Amino acid sequence: MMVFIKGQGVYYQVYAPEDASNNVLAAVNKIKDDFEGLRDYWHDICPIKKYYFVLNDKYKGSLPQLHKELIVLQSDFNLIDTGVIVAKDLERELFNLPDDMIRSVVGHLPDIDHEEYMFVSGFTCFISAWINFEKIARHKVFSAKQPNRPLFYRESSQCFSKKQNNF
Repeated sequence: MMVFIKGQGVYYQVYAPEDASNNVLAAVNKIKDDFEGLRDYWHDICPIKKYYFVLNDKYKGSLPQLHKELIVLQSDFNLIDTGVIVAKDLERELFNLPDDMIRSVVGHLPDIDHEEYMFVSGFTCFISAWINFEKIARHKVFSAKQPNRPLFYRESSQCFSKKQNNF
């Protein structure tokens, strides 16, 4: 998605991959390809002065390769400014707004007491950690080489070892 500020030549390219760190080349190519398309279509209508790449980084931080590509674009096309905008930057901008504007962006905030809030946020943190643990554990179990360890399958009350060929 592309957003621009009419008359100011400021463009924001929004990119929300599952995980940008898993495919750095795709993110760098997204910057190049989208800028090229933007320049081909919009530059004659509203000249590009500033170009920002808004990345849903899930609070992991941006990749240095993205900054490098934007610096190259800034130099090659004589842009006033370029940059990567990540979740913490958007959050900072949001919470610098007046309360009524924050509510208009995020919607109605439920009125809950401190203890209930601590329970909900703690429970959410626990569930997130457990899901992450499950993903990592499954990956480690299924990526381990078979000859190095037996795999046990539980059937009724007996354990069968794949290594011992008891099944």
